[in-house]
Amino acid sequence: MVQAVALQSLLTIFQQISAHPEEVNVRRIRRNHDQFVQDIGRHDGGVQILIAAGFTVGAIDEVPCYLSREPDIERDMDGWSNWFDLRYEVTLY
Repeated sequence: MVQAVALQSLLTIFQQISAHPEEVNVRRIRRNHDQFVQDIGRHDGGVQILIAAGFTVGAIDEVPCYLSREPDIERDMDGWSNWFDLRYEVTLY
């Protein structure tokens, strides 16, 4: 049951990012958010899945977060193209 909640929470995060990649709020997870810690953060591998999916550890307004950032198209066209292609492949399946 606990693993099912963690997997459902991760699925929801990735579905939201896929549906709304331009929205920063869906690509930011507060590391100390009670619901995140309860559903994902307390489990072995929970945070590692986010890191493997491209999230980085950072902060927004001094709030520690896991961040998924879209590459800057003006500075890194190849990186953006790879990111976009991967995002498109994920939404197809």
